[in-house]
Amino acid sequence: LSSGSNAIIVKGDLNIAKGVNYNLNSSAALRIGRTLTVDGNFNLSTGAQSNIIYVSGDLVCKGLLTESGSGAPVVECSGSTLQHIDISGAIQQSVALSINNASGAALLHPLQLVYKLLLKKGKLVTGSQNLLTLSAGAALVCDSLNADTYIEGPLQKLGLSAAAFCFPVGKSGSLRWLRLRSATGDFTVEFFRGDPRSLSAATDS
Repeated sequence: LSSGSNAIIVKGDLNIAKGVNYNLNSSAALRIGRTLTVDGNFNLSTGAQSNIIYVSGDLVCKGLLTESGSGAPVVECSGSTLQHIDISGAIQQSVALSINNASGAALLHPLQLVYKLLLKKGKLVTGSQNLLTLSAGAALVCDSLNADTYIEGPLQKLGLSAAAFCFPVGKSGSLRWLRLRSATGDFTVEFFRGDPRSLSAATDS
């Protein structure tokens, strides 16, 4: 258990081994200088704190990232070089994932988020084998003024129910919004940089 009001700084890696339960009840940030590896259970907030866990290296989770309090903590990829996100475990409850790295981040494993994705800076690279999925109740926040901040690759959104949803997809350094309106069901969206006529020569009325 870690608690208090002073920032926790780990200058190297933080490894939470299998079978270990690490509970964080802190009103200050946790800064990890290199890789965060979670093979056990990491409870990011056991109270009302919406603290931020800054990760400068890779994010690896075969266990569980969760919270049991009333706060909404954030795991933020805030490095200066390309970061890899390899989550074969799960992110549960009100835990948000944030990308704030001009060099971007890349998924190495399919990832489903149930709460929130924050795109602050840099692209998040996905793929058909490393699909990013937002559950029906998951939100996505992205500043449309940051043209270099987007999802490069497929983005799946589950459970749309006739409400509008904006997909911040793009490629080759450019954000290209796609908005679905009055759509119902599950949708996977990806931006392809090329001539649309290569997909179909037919033109709708």
